[in-house]
Amino acid sequence: GCGVTDETIRAAEKTRRHCGEHGRREADRGEAHRGDVQVDAAGVTVSKLPMTDISARLVVDKGAVTVTPFSFKLFDGSVNGNADCDLRADPPDVHAVAVAKGVSVKHLLQALAGRDFASGKADLNVDVQGKGLAWAELAPTLGGTAKVLVIEGEARGFNLIPSGLPGVSPVPTEFSVERLSASWTGNKGIFTSRDVLLLSPALKAQGGGTVNLPGESTAMHLDFLVGGLPP
Repeated sequence: GCGVTDETIRAAEKTRRHCGEHGRREADRGEAHRGDVQVDAAGVTVSKLPMTDISARLVVDKGAVTVTPFSFKLFDGSVNGNADCDLRADPPDVHAVAVAKGVSVKHLLQALAGRDFASGKADLNVDVQGKGLAWAELAPTLGGTAKVLVIEGEARGFNLIPSGLPGVSPVPTEFSVERLSASWTGNKGIFTSRDVLLLSPALKAQGGGTVNLPGESTAMHLDFLVGGLPP
């Protein structure tokens, strides 16, 4: 005959349990979901950045989430771009490309680096990738490139008096900025620039620096040419 043995029943039950657990894991990672949805929201804070007037189109397919396009307001400016997130990875892989216009430099530096050494309105081009959705996970893994241009702002905390002059104490100063530009390259949350250029009515400065996102710190070194002083 063709009877069903106890061993066959036990094997079938084991297979059913395995498939059920595998299916739940797929659902938890988003693999079992497919969809296309338009999202509009008044505001949300993501990775220390308060976003308002949010608009985004989300496409979900087998655990991969594509956000294209997205737009939102950030620190008095606007941001447009696209992003990809692979929820199947643990932590999730994130990649974003964005263009920002008119963003407040002071508030952006305070949020990302814990210190503001410049103010004004910035235009940014950003192409970054990392792992994780929470800032604590994402910050130490971020890498990529960023370009920044600031027009008509202020810089502060820089010492314009050469060190080592007898009887002269370094005094951090504040001055207006006509143009501030820099390109940044990042790895493991630390972004470095070697082409910082600052132009002011009375001076010019060139140099570089680092922004440490997980450490919330900045370090800048600029060489200044000040009008009216000997070289």
